[in-house]
Amino acid sequence: MTIQRGIHIQGTPYVPGLVSGVLQQGSAGLGEGKLCVLSYEEIGRLVHAPQAEDEALARKLHGAGIIAVSGAPLSHVMIRLFSLGVPTIIVSNEQLQGVSVGTKLIMDGATGLITDPLQVVSTETPTEPDIPQPGTRMMTRDGAAVRLSASVSGTRGAVNAVAFGAASIGLIRSEYLLPRDDRLPDADYFESVFETLCDAAHPLALTVRLVDIAAGKSFNTLTGVPGVESTLGARGSQLYSIAPVYRVFQAQVEALGRLATRFDLSLLLPNVWGLEAYLRWRSEIERLVKGTVRIGAMAETPAAVLAIPDLARHADFMAIGCNDLMQCFFGIDRNIAELSHFLDPCAPALLRFLREAAVAAGEGISEVQLCGLLSQSPGMLPVLVGFGFRSFSVEPRMIPRLAETIRGIDTVSASALAASVCRATDSTTVRGLLGLPPGSAWAMGSNL
Repeated sequence: MTIQRGIHIQGTPYVPGLVSGVLQQGSAGLGEGKLCVLSYEEIGRLVHAPQAEDEALARKLHGAGIIAVSGAPLSHVMIRLFSLGVPTIIVSNEQLQGVSVGTKLIMDGATGLITDPLQVVSTETPTEPDIPQPGTRMMTRDGAAVRLSASVSGTRGAVNAVAFGAASIGLIRSEYLLPRDDRLPDADYFESVFETLCDAAHPLALTVRLVDIAAGKSFNTLTGVPGVESTLGARGSQLYSIAPVYRVFQAQVEALGRLATRFDLSLLLPNVWGLEAYLRWRSEIERLVKGTVRIGAMAETPAAVLAIPDLARHADFMAIGCNDLMQCFFGIDRNIAELSHFLDPCAPALLRFLREAAVAAGEGISEVQLCGLLSQSPGMLPVLVGFGFRSFSVEPRMIPRLAETIRGIDTVSASALAASVCRATDSTTVRGLLGLPPGSAWAMGSNL
C-alpha cells in the first residue's frame, strides 16, 4: 500500500486484522464498519459486562475495529480482545488530536497503522500468512522444530486454535469457564464444559491450567477471596487452601480425571512458587484422579523461574507465564494502563534474566513452554529462539504470523542476535538491534 502524507498514525499493533470504517467515540452502535475509540475503562466494561458472553459479544463486534486509548497490553481486560477476534490498535490521546468523529479511516491491527483511505495512491491486496497444519510443529530455516500452541479461554478459542494451525492447546484459562452466577460449580458442571471444549479442539492435545484467581480478574463465583486484593497478593495455587477455591480446584480435577481416558489432557498448576508447593498439590491431584495424567508446573515469578531446574526433576512439564513474570520482575501492575510502558519486553535486564533461566534449564529448555504476550511482541520471537526456547503458547490469531517468522529464522543468527541484545545497556539499543522504532514496546509512537 502506498500512502501520501495525510492522516497517518503509527500506533501499537495488538490484535491483527484490517478494518475500513467510520471513526466513532464509544461503543454505542458498535458493529460492521465502525472504528471505535475506547478508553481502557470502557473496554473493561465492554468485556466484563454480565451479558457479554463470548459468542454474543463476538457477533456484536464483528466487522468493527477498536482503537484503544492508552490500553494496558498485558492486562486481563485487553487480552480478552484476542479471544473475541476484534482488530485492535493502541494509541495515545495526543495521536488522535485533530482526527474528527465521522472520519473514514483504515486500521491495520497487525502493523498498528491508522490511515486516511483518501490518501491511498495504490493498493495491493495484502497477503495473509499461510496457516500451518494443526497439530504439527514449525521448522526454522535451518531445521529446528518449534511448537506454536494456543492459549484459549473457552470453546471459541479452541475452534480458533484448530482454524489457525495450533500445534496443541498449550493453555486453557479455566477460570473463564466459571459460571456467571454466584454458584460454586461441581465436577459435573466442569465435565460438561471441558468435554465441549475438548470436542471443539479435536484433534489437538490440551493443557488445562487449573483455576487461577488473581487481582484484575472479575468472577462473581469467587468474589471476596482473601489475599487477592492487590497485585502482590496471593493468586493461583497459593489460594487452593482456601475453602471455596479448593472446591473449584477439586471439581476441576475430578472432571478432568473422568475425561482423561478419552482425551489427550494435561493439567497445569498455576503460580507454583517452589518445589514444596508443587509436590503438595501434585499429591492432591493424584489422590483425586484415578489413573495417570500429566501434571505440570507454571512459573510466574522470578523465584519460581530460578527454581525450574529443581521443579523439572519432578514435574511432567514446565511453563513460564511471561505476563505475570514481567509484572513481578518490574514491580508494575499489568492492569494499570498509565504504567504499561514500564513493562518493556526490550529491557536488557529482562532479556538477560530469561537467558540465565534458559542456561539453568539446560537441555530441557526446548520443552519449557513460554506463555503470554512476550513472544508475540514485535521482534521478540527470534531472540527467544536464540536463547533456546522452542515451545510457545500464544493467542490463536497470532499463529500464522509467528509461524511465518519461525520459517525465516536461522538459529545460529538468532543466537548471535540474542547475545547482542543481552550486551545492550538500554531498551533503545535493543529496539535498534531488532529493527524497531525508538521507545518502549508499548510506546504509542507519533503522528506522521
